[in-house]
Amino acid sequence: MTSEGEFMYHSLCMGVYILFLYDILRILRRVLPHFEWMISLEDIAFWIYCGVKVFLLMYYESNGTLRWFAIGSALFGMVVYWKFFSPYFVQYTSLYLNKIVHFILRPVLRLLRMIKKKLTYRRKIFRMNLKGR
Repeated sequence: MTSEGEFMYHSLCMGVYILFLYDILRILRRVLPHFEWMISLEDIAFWIYCGVKVFLLMYYESNGTLRWFAIGSALFGMVVYWKFFSPYFVQYTSLYLNKIVHFILRPVLRLLRMIKKKLTYRRKIFRMNLKGR
């Protein structure tokens, strides 16, 4: 069993970690389009994962005993991260990732359109040749 101060610090870090992971999901949702059912599935998986992580923290550091100061410390870590870091991290990271994805995707989409146009043109020529026979 660890000391209460160390356990409180780990709880605070767990709160920051949980919100950081959720910010990663938020960024991915801004950069890549998601269906509603996919968002729900991601949220369920995220909260199951976080529940297991919090349970393991409580199990290993306080022998499974629920300590209210640990919950308060995790909430404090979440609030501090949410107020001071989260808005900037999500906004600027998603902005830069959107630019990168757009920069990479634009030439790929152009290439796919060109291939589709050529295939459509060849299909038209093939059909015209079949009708002419």
